[in-house]
Amino acid sequence: MARAKKTPGRTKTTKRAAKPGRRRGSGRVIELRTSVRASPQTAWSAVATAPGLVRWYARDAQIDPQTGGAYRFGWGDATATGEVTAATPGTRLELSWHHGTRVSLRLARRHGGRETVVTVRHEGIATGPAGVELYAQLRQGWTFALVNLKSVVERGIDLREKDRRRTFAKGWANCWD
Repeated sequence: MARAKKTPGRTKTTKRAAKPGRRRGSGRVIELRTSVRASPQTAWSAVATAPGLVRWYARDAQIDPQTGGAYRFGWGDATATGEVTAATPGTRLELSWHHGTRVSLRLARRHGGRETVVTVRHEGIATGPAGVELYAQLRQGWTFALVNLKSVVERGIDLREKDRRRTFAKGWANCWD
């Protein structure tokens, strides 16, 4: 929603940012980011290749990181499958997701390429009572996933439970039902 700010002799139009979890367009939106001490190429390898994704995100992964490519991520009993809807190697990966939602990962170079900002945007989450629970589960899952991405890329330490019966994905699996 645009609104005019009055300044003597000037009118300036600004856009208000949507509050976290509020509707913007169609459905709720989650947008989270982290900064990783790694080059954009290293960060891209972590978010857009099967070996990279297995290190921090899914138990098993398959991905063809080009527009029109397919992906499959698995966490034991839970699976996410879909299509890569847009890809720009090294900077952007967009995926179709369950429940008609969309996920985009954007990578931005910082500090001369020694650091990369990774932004996850999950949009199109339903707004009704079921959407509130899904939103909470997805937000918790993406928050942990970004913390784990940073830990794995910077220090080589995977924060997921090694006992697969206790992994965060067990709770997150409810998102796929």
